[in-house]
Amino acid sequence: MSERTENEAKQADQMQDQQDQTVEATVENEDLPESIPFTIDFEDDGEVATDESTEVQSVDVPDDAAANNARRTEEMLALGNTEPANTNETVEPTERISARLNHELDETREVAENAVFRANVTYAFKNVTVTSHNRDLLHNVSFGCDAGTSTAILVHADEPDRRMALLATMAGLLYPTEGSVVVRSKNLAELDSQETRGHRLGLMMQQFMLRMDFDAVQNLVYAMDASSRTFLKPKPVLAADLLKELGLDEDKLHVKVSELDVVEQHRVALGRAIACDPDVIIADEPTATLDDSDAEEFLQLLKAQTKSQNKQRAIIVVTSDANVAAQIGNIIELD
Repeated sequence: MSERTENEAKQADQMQDQQDQTVEATVENEDLPESIPFTIDFEDDGEVATDESTEVQSVDVPDDAAANNARRTEEMLALGNTEPANTNETVEPTERISARLNHELDETREVAENAVFRANVTYAFKNVTVTSHNRDLLHNVSFGCDAGTSTAILVHADEPDRRMALLATMAGLLYPTEGSVVVRSKNLAELDSQETRGHRLGLMMQQFMLRMDFDAVQNLVYAMDASSRTFLKPKPVLAADLLKELGLDEDKLHVKVSELDVVEQHRVALGRAIACDPDVIIADEPTATLDDSDAEEFLQLLKAQTKSQNKQRAIIVVTSDANVAAQIGNIIELD
């Protein structure tokens, strides 16, 4: 046998040996499992126990969960439809979602704005009852007045006791038997009289509460002094400026109130109610002694005080005159 033939024979033997080893390895591997199954059992004491001999068990998904997932998937897929049902109009899914969100936001904003608006009402009666001699002069009365608005409370002329109870309670001179009177979120019963009538409430009663022996400016300064407030300008200057804004002629500023005509006295009375920059002005029959023409003019002046240069106020007029109430605007009828 030649040397070349011997080499070829050796190579053939080596190749046969490799094939035999491969077959043996394959046969041996057939006896091995593809994976070793095991489970983890949680004992009652919190210990973790393993059992390598236990087979892995499959987990069944509840039918309802599967159905819910399928439904949600279909809903998500439906959002991708650009062809709405029963219409030829094409609507992008993002537009539909955006429209829905905008609608919900608008509803939420409206609710929030209403809640804030009512929560910060300038002046309010909250379920107020006033009892005297076992008789309810006011029974469960509720209303609210906001800054920048004018409101008329219509009362019956033949019930003077009830009217006085209402005015006294509104002014903080009489406390409710039940309920509360609130000014700028403060319970009127918890405020001292100086704070109440010093700058929270301005009162214009039928008798005006004017000092007839004082001139117009002195009457306003008198109210300012009683408030113990600090003013940025001299009080007589502020008083004179305010009276001129209310239409009192300059030559009448230092005339005794007793010498002024009835319309001028009304202007001074209104000036005194405003002098301490109150949040609320309460006026009792402000036109009772005026003729129709003067009454209409004065009511317009009174309503204008809801919005001054730097402040909004609530104006409340107590009257038994339906015509006056109609000119004021908002009407609350006291049953």
